[in-house]
Amino acid sequence: MRRQRGKSDPIDAENAARAVLAGTATAAPKSGEGTVEMIRHLKIARDGAVKARTQAMVTLKALIVTVPDELRQQLQGLPKMTLIERCAGLRPGPVTSPAASAKHSIRAMARRWKDLHDEVKEHDVLLGQLTKGHAPDLVDAFGIGADTAAEVLVTVGDNPERIRSQAAFAKLAGVCPVPASSGKTASSIDPPSGASRRRRWAGFSELHFTQRPLTRPPWPFTSVTNSGSPHRFGGRQAEPSQAGIRSKAR
Repeated sequence: MRRQRGKSDPIDAENAARAVLAGTATAAPKSGEGTVEMIRHLKIARDGAVKARTQAMVTLKALIVTVPDELRQQLQGLPKMTLIERCAGLRPGPVTSPAASAKHSIRAMARRWKDLHDEVKEHDVLLGQLTKGHAPDLVDAFGIGADTAAEVLVTVGDNPERIRSQAAFAKLAGVCPVPASSGKTASSIDPPSGASRRRRWAGFSELHFTQRPLTRPPWPFTSVTNSGSPHRFGGRQAEPSQAGIRSKAR
């Protein structure tokens, strides 16, 4: 069906229903009744506020480029926080000229950025408290902050016993290498990009693979070329033990 019609929600829903009726669907869903569900709610609100804050800053700087020269010269080249404070303190007065309307708009966007910044900090405090109380070992790991810990916990859910292996978690988090082939060379694709997936991969690597400071990219396998020399891209994959044996032999 996918080859004929492509991927679609109705086809996926039908396949899921057939798997349940046949008894082959054994995966347990997230319970969503504990601390992790609380973390998920806060994480959604924080991510939305961060996105809106970034958009407000981009719009503010873009507007400063086109305002009257006198106002632009006062605001260009300032550090971020100094710029926000300067813009938030503008006094446009009656909006009867382009300069006044520019000041009014710049002040509004600067104050919006400050409000969103305060909201993000409030979410960070709550996320820090919840993640520290729920998974203190994860938060204490090197390179893992409240945001990364929250991403990992939300992926796992309130019932982590449903994930039976490291490979299952890597698949669930969307960070496992995807097999790919080109001609006669078998290789793999690196974990997908994206901030949330990178955070989940960092937590996954710290917990299951490295167990040491993240001083280098935490790939679970070492890609080696056909000649056996380590290389990040191309070539075929080798298990860590095989790669270690070859490294010592070299």
